[in-house]
Amino acid sequence: MFDLGFWELLFVGVIALVVLGPERLPVAARTVGRWVGQARSYARSLSNELDREVHIKEIRQQVRSTESEIRSGFQSADREVRALAQSDETPPATGTASPAAEAAPAVEDRTPEAADDTPPKAEPPADRH
Repeated sequence: MFDLGFWELLFVGVIALVVLGPERLPVAARTVGRWVGQARSYARSLSNELDREVHIKEIRQQVRSTESEIRSGFQSADREVRALAQSDETPPATGTASPAAEAAPAVEDRTPEAADDTPPKAEPPADRH
């Protein structure tokens, strides 16, 4: 920030010693040191706050992009579901049943006699002692 070398600082110290005197120079140096420390602390906290703000903006941008990707995925899935629902609702023009109707068993075919088609229960294994 400031480009002060050794000779510039020595010159300022000599002038301060002449102007303030040996009694008040240590008190003035302590006061200036505190001010410089407070200024550095303030600059550091400001820098940290700005870094956090930039990081928060990046996170918000990532959340928005992820949200838009998710919404577009939901919208495309919704369109596909609606298209499938419309194709199931329209009767086929050729008179054949839809593939979903052919694959599903008819409810009328489930008679009590057909319910006996259940496989026999397996017997528990014999004890081995």
